[in-house]
Amino acid sequence: SWDEGHGDYKLSIESWTDDSWGGFDNASELKANEKYKGSLELSTDIDSYYINLPEKTECNFILSSDKPAYVQIADENGIKINDTKVYKDVVNDSLSVIGTGQKVTLRIWSSDNQYLAYTIKPVVKGLKNSIKLTKYTAGTYSIEGKTLKNSDVQIKIGKDVYEAKADEKGKFSVSLSRKLKSKGKIKVTVTKDGVKVAGKTFK
Repeated sequence: SWDEGHGDYKLSIESWTDDSWGGFDNASELKANEKYKGSLELSTDIDSYYINLPEKTECNFILSSDKPAYVQIADENGIKINDTKVYKDVVNDSLSVIGTGQKVTLRIWSSDNQYLAYTIKPVVKGLKNSIKLTKYTAGTYSIEGKTLKNSDVQIKIGKDVYEAKADEKGKFSVSLSRKLKSKGKIKVTVTKDGVKVAGKTFK
């Protein structure tokens, strides 16, 4: 500000406390199934967090913000796993990761350089070896089933291998190149984010 009485300048500096700002070295820890509130005070602000995930778990990040924001999850080396955009006053639960005993990092920043307030809740659940075949009849050319949502499904029948993708409800289906046999074995393996999470053999 200008000081008319002395003809000189005075510099005024304001600062905001933000323990989660910047790189992952300054990241704050998230605890499973606890809700966190934060804010971005500057247009260039980036908040960083991390969570340690036990083996055989799935973490689903529940996110909300009062203004548009970007969120990215990455491994402990900063390599991106996935990202999403959070829209104003709309709950976003699209980010999830399989726990293998690793550290997962999360960063959030404004999409339009504005101050914003946000919430994060990492919901962590144990994985169940859950695979169901809802349709596999001898003499037919298809198999239908249900498992972990958005997972990758591999079905092996003899020497034949088929790939499928489970949808948002966990449903999947495959078309077969030959008829199912009444006494054949069907081996189903489920992976997510490159991690095997379930496996089962049906007869």
